Amino acid sequence: MADFDAKISSQADLPDGPLTIKEGDQTRTALRSNLLSEAIYHAAEHRTQLVDALESKGFNPISLDDIDLWAFESYERKQSQLE
Repeated sequence: MADFDAKISSQADLPDGPLTIKEGDQTRTALRSNLLSEAIYHAAEHRTQLVDALESKGFNPISLDDIDLWAFESYERKQSQLE
């Protein structure tokens, strides 16, 4: 997965523009920015499905607020103050 993520991330440094995608016999065109946005959204969608599946089996829900970017920043800030 790390290799796949690196390949996707490397595309963010390239200029936006149309890309041609071949899927079997079909060919379509989409902007690089749209494909990157879809990759991010698609990953988030699957995380949501996983949380729903866990909750439906009686597991305590995951608090996404506890692990978002702002919570991480706050944690890092507290750690640097302890040093």
